Amino acid sequence: MTISSSTIYKSTKYQLILDAFNELNTFGPDIELDADNYEFAGRLLNRMIKSWMNYGCNLWLRKTAILFTKKYQNTYSLSLTSNDHATLSYNSSTLSSDALIGSVYVILTDASTISSGDYIGIILDSQDIYWATVLSVVGNQVNFNAGYSLPSQATAGNVNYSYTTKLDNPLIVYEGVRRRDNIDVQLSMWSYDEYLRIPNKDSSTSTSIPVAFFPDKQLDEMIIRVWPAPMDSSTVVKLLIGQRAHNIDSNADEAEFPQEWHEAIVFGLAVRLAPAYGKHKDAGFQSLAALAQGSLENAKAFDAELGSIYFKPESKYA
Repeated sequence: MTISSSTIYKSTKYQLILDAFNELNTFGPDIELDADNYEFAGRLLNRMIKSWMNYGCNLWLRKTAILFTKKYQNTYSLSLTSNDHATLSYNSSTLSSDALIGSVYVILTDASTISSGDYIGIILDSQDIYWATVLSVVGNQVNFNAGYSLPSQATAGNVNYSYTTKLDNPLIVYEGVRRRDNIDVQLSMWSYDEYLRIPNKDSSTSTSIPVAFFPDKQLDEMIIRVWPAPMDSSTVVKLLIGQRAHNIDSNADEAEFPQEWHEAIVFGLAVRLAPAYGKHKDAGFQSLAALAQGSLENAKAFDAELGSIYFKPESKYA
């Protein structure tokens, strides 16, 4: 018996749409799918996938995001256009020599992970953080792009952070922890009502370290409000987020779903296409709709997290 060595099965946008039309038997085998029908099916495909985000599962889209806090700042915006800084992956190093006020470069102990166009944040002696974009890296010297220069001194040994891509607006935030001195401590996640009742949202002291946060979901951005505002920029907030699935735009784009979901995508798209082509009145449509619903339920069952289950006795005093 011969068994292939491959376990990965991929489906592109074109293949998913073509298979959906084939399920409907909309076009004959010798008729090529024209641009208008293909574009219409593509719109329905993206709408369907976006609507599936409402299930709140999608384990493969759960990521750990990193939010870099700033001294005395309690509100941060998560989006590609934000002036705040958050990402999915970052590197850190330290300064190998002092960087004076007005400096347009820094020298690090290790700059091997930094490239042109990256973001770099330097902890200043004032305990604030200064962010710049990278023009070039020569050895361990990181040169800033034009318009960036240190507003105050940063002494050798101060920490710096670098990353390449800003975090896009997440769909949801599940929980958060703060990392400080290489120790993670869970943050309380407040509701809007709980955060609203806090009287001293903007205040900070010489010992303030965030203990709670409130994810404020907006249309084009996720606002993270931490409390209390940090006393310095040494606290990093790690957020467990649910990302949005990327659009399927070009013919070769693949659905950002595990291969176990591809059948559900094809059947689901076929059902959504059926009314526009008069196929919802066909005798086989109810069977197709049942296949679509069944394959979707099977896929959702696959999207389950394995972990411990906890039980506790019910108490009216709890």
